Amino acid sequence: MDFEDFLIALGAGALVVGLIFFVVILSTIVGLFTGWVISISPLNWWVEQGFLAIGLDVSGKITHVGATVGFISGFFTAYHSKKSSDD
Repeated sequence: MDFEDFLIALGAGALVVGLIFFVVILSTIVGLFTGWVISISPLNWWVEQGFLAIGLDVSGKITHVGATVGFISGFFTAYHSKKSSDD
């Protein structure tokens, strides 16, 4: 393995890490926006009551909950496999 191959592998690794970072940040922003929309809608009361039912007081913090859920979900990717019709 020469130096050019090393640089290509290093660049590919940096690209993958950057892509993961971008997806996590993007899902955090989407979660924040979703939490904000819920907090200004009539659903806010229902969501807060649901969290209170499980022992979590999130009154006034639905946007934070949305951002947290978005951040955590950014690390998970769904893989769908399609079975070939030739089998």
